[in-house]
Formats: sequence, structure tokens, C-alpha cells
Amino acid sequence: MNQESWRFVVDTDTYSGNFERPMCAYMTGKIGDCEVGSAAAEVFHEEVSGDPFESRIIQNCEDGCYRPVQTWPTPGWFNNGLGKHYREEEYHSQNRWPAHQSILIEFDSPLTQEEIELLCSRAKRFAEIWNDGDPERFCEKFESKDNINVTQCRVIHSYVVEEEKVVFSV
Repeated sequence: MNQESWRFVVDTDTYSGNFERPMCAYMTGKIGDCEVGSAAAEVFHEEVSGDPFESRIIQNCEDGCYRPVQTWPTPGWFNNGLGKHYREEEYHSQNRWPAHQSILIEFDSPLTQEEIELLCSRAKRFAEIWNDGDPERFCEKFESKDNINVTQCRVIHSYVVEEEKVVFSV
């Protein structure tokens, strides 16, 4: 378990499980064991000089496959359990689950302002290219061609606080 990480989150208005790996590859040049998004990673390395994220991205294991990205719950959105997503104010049923319309890329060190701007601009550009009807450019296989609208980018600083208290002594 990592004691401290910086989580870069891209919030959208579309289910992110259909594009999280190629979007991450386009943003960072990184792919997981499954190699989904390798074409997008190649575009990154053609367009961005150097490797600004080097080995700073934490690869998380999902079903035995390490990936540099994961879907993430989007604030203010819910899923009805049947694949429909609603804004919080539009859905009043008790059957509410988090809507995973965001992607999360976890870093082991703080991001600079320049890196944050690069990630945000590449997330927006990925959505533009995807929406222009060219998702095959980034993803060899895709299940849905819903448009992607990036609504915001944010950073979550995650850390563990340990507190010790003596409860018995001799």
C-alpha cells in the first residue's frame, strides 16, 4: 500500500470504462499489461518531448493485469444499476450507485503546475479527437461511441495518517 499519492482525476459526463485506458495513454504515454491504448501512447511520444512522467505513475492491479489508470466515481452523478447515469438532483430513487464517469491516474510524487496543464490539455484534446469520429485512432476495440465531455480535472492528495495510543502498559 502506498502511504502517499497524488491522484489526477479527469471528470466527464460519459461512462469512462469505454475509454479510460486510451485516454490515459494519450495523456501520459503509459499503458498497462493489457496494452490497450498502445496507439495513443505512440501519439503521446510523437507529440511530447521526453517522458515527463517517467516511472512516477502507480500501476494498480485489476484481475491480475497492471494498469496505470482506473475508472473513478464522478461527484454529483449516480448510476441506477442498469447503466443509466443521472445527476444527483435528477434522480431520487434509493437504488443509487456511484457513476464511474471519471478516470484516475495515480502518481507517487506531486505534480508540477506544468504537468497538470499538460494532463488537462491532453485530456480535452483526446475528447475532441474522439468526438470528431476517430476513436479507432486511439483504441483498437471500443464498445461505445458516446461523446466525451471533459467537465473538470482535479488532484486528490491521498495519504495515510497513523495515530498510536498506548492502551495498556506494565
